[in-house]
Amino acid sequence: MNYWRDSGIGPSLDPVRPIIIPLALIIIISVLSASKCFISWRRNSATEGGSPRQTSGLYPPASQNERTRGKPTMKLCDIVLKACDMTLQFRFLDYGITNTGMSPTSRVTSAHVNLLRCIRNDPAADKDELFQRAAAEIETIRLFFPDVRSEIVQICMAAWLSTLCTIDDIIEETEPPVVKAALNQSIEILLGQKEVDLEVYLRPHENQVTYIMTQFRNHCSYYLSVPVAEDFLTEVTNVCQALIWELEYRQDNSNKKGLHTYLQIRARTIGIAPFFALIRHLYCPNKVKQAAIFDLQRAVSLAAGLQNDLIGLEKDLHDNESMNAVVVALREMDKNASDQSSLREATCRILRMHNNCVEAIFRILEIWNKLEAVEISDEEFCGHVIAGFAGSHMMWCTSTKRYRVTTQKLEH
Repeated sequence: MNYWRDSGIGPSLDPVRPIIIPLALIIIISVLSASKCFISWRRNSATEGGSPRQTSGLYPPASQNERTRGKPTMKLCDIVLKACDMTLQFRFLDYGITNTGMSPTSRVTSAHVNLLRCIRNDPAADKDELFQRAAAEIETIRLFFPDVRSEIVQICMAAWLSTLCTIDDIIEETEPPVVKAALNQSIEILLGQKEVDLEVYLRPHENQVTYIMTQFRNHCSYYLSVPVAEDFLTEVTNVCQALIWELEYRQDNSNKKGLHTYLQIRARTIGIAPFFALIRHLYCPNKVKQAAIFDLQRAVSLAAGLQNDLIGLEKDLHDNESMNAVVVALREMDKNASDQSSLREATCRILRMHNNCVEAIFRILEIWNKLEAVEISDEEFCGHVIAGFAGSHMMWCTSTKRYRVTTQKLEH
């Protein structure tokens, strides 16, 4: 499949369009019947035409993954939170992701090291450290999206992952007014509404957020066609706007700090919508079923955000972190985490929300399986690539937190 189609202009996304929390999707569960449908499997790789530059192979390649199932199975995953004395039973979609060894090319790694070097802006940066971080971030992307073999897409996905993590660390150590101003300036630059202030380059350490966002924009714009870059960067601005909302949410002492408002923010700050923009352009840039793709995307975003909050609950409680769905639910109950009974109740509420969301994703995929012909469509394949993130992200979270995980298949 040719990625760079001249006519492939994806949907224009409004950066301030309010997100519709996909809790309504959960209602689908009660009215849908489970269907069993065979899905033909294809597309082990995707290609792109007219790549702008061949990067010399200076670094060893990172490993590659693949999914072995065209249709996911629903599994249960038990995670023990020792500090909270709870066992959480997650539902997740298992596509049978396996490691296939090393990628035959180092182009993605080399490009990502170049970005990291620009972001660091430190001539004395340790080369081995840069490579190790680059390889780790690329392998994470290849775990999240094993179907994506386009080097250009992998380069831009890895760039966004690294940029988001770096910006998030800076935000935690910077005064909110400074961060808010930098994010607003970054939004204008990403949307092309403002020229880059030379001060960003002259004093990068005093303008870290804006400098990093500028380097990220330049890096990805070099590789992406104009329409794809516009959609991708628009989704990045949505994340920046949500980070501003998060700052305001933290400072707000009114009754607006409810769970509904929190989830609207969390589903965006998880930061995966830019990945999905690239996936939509890669697999179905001109298709009419975009609304269904966006519904699925919102559900996956919420599920991933809740996974972060639940799997990271012990650490957040230890650090007295307020931006966690369980903590927000406790606040709505006018309780705190020291009340073990209330903590369990709030945690179970958020876990049910996550599991219902995953169930809805599974049912949406089954509807597509039933409606489509035997040959899997572009839209449905795109949907599976997006839906697969909900499972791979959860397993990645548990591995990074070093939880002991037990799984079992859930028959449908």
